[in-house]
Amino acid sequence: MVVDLAGSESLGKTLSDHQTQLEGKDINQSLLVLSRIIVLLSKRKDVFLPWRDSKLTMLLKKCLDGNAHFSFVACLSPL
Repeated sequence: MVVDLAGSESLGKTLSDHQTQLEGKDINQSLLVLSRIIVLLSKRKDVFLPWRDSKLTMLLKKCLDGNAHFSFVACLSPL
């Protein structure tokens, strides 16, 4: 499974429309939930994992929580 999370650019610089702004907000929310789950998984305690807080984490549940091999690639640039 490949997930592209591009779209979290600065809204003021892109002159994006309302729909694009909503999509960017949803992407950022999914990234926040994904980061929370990764931190909780790294602690390896019996804690509640908020898989249903975003569609992205629901899709990645088997990759992150199971025995599958998983690679995370992040392309970042300073702003």
